[in-house]
Amino acid sequence: MPTRYPTKAGVQWWAVVKIEGRVAATKLFPAGTEGKREAAQWERDTRKALLEGPKESLTTHTALPSVLDWANRYTAYAEKQFTKQTFTEKKTVFRLFLAF
Repeated sequence: MPTRYPTKAGVQWWAVVKIEGRVAATKLFPAGTEGKREAAQWERDTRKALLEGPKESLTTHTALPSVLDWANRYTAYAEKQFTKQTFTEKKTVFRLFLAF
């Protein structure tokens, strides 16, 4: 269920998809009833896609990932969560780190 979320641009609708007690995806939508409908539809579609998709992202890993695997997963996360400039900086640092 979308919730009202205050931002600098005003109050917006915040859609959150939780799977197995953890946040799997979030997205902001514009204010108004149309934005609320879009947010609710996005939550339903995203939840369905995540549950029908590959199960490896929902399982608990017991072994430690390799450094390259860890860097790849983190950059994929950073691309979704941070601005383009921040993502570019993180990607550059990982390249330098892995080259070292």
